[in-house]
Amino acid sequence: MHYYKWTARNLPIYGTGTYDLAGGWNEIPPNAELKACECGFHVCRARDVASWAGDGLYEIEVDEAAGTIPVSDKVVCRRWRVVRQLKWSRD
Repeated sequence: MHYYKWTARNLPIYGTGTYDLAGGWNEIPPNAELKACECGFHVCRARDVASWAGDGLYEIEVDEAAGTIPVSDKVVCRRWRVVRQLKWSRD
């Protein structure tokens, strides 16, 4: 499956922290409980991309074996990394 990640000035749109956008893994601690809107990274399936918006859009790889939770307009995952930055414009 293809996944996508929006950023705002290379940072999370909601929440705090920073991302490795150079291809390294972004991950939550292994003992943390994955839970939508509380713990985990929100990523988009193709059908979810239009529901979210930022100023940076990336195609990403999600480590599905590490854990994911599908939600109506996103997927919450434990680990992801950038595959490539996509061209995006609000125009």
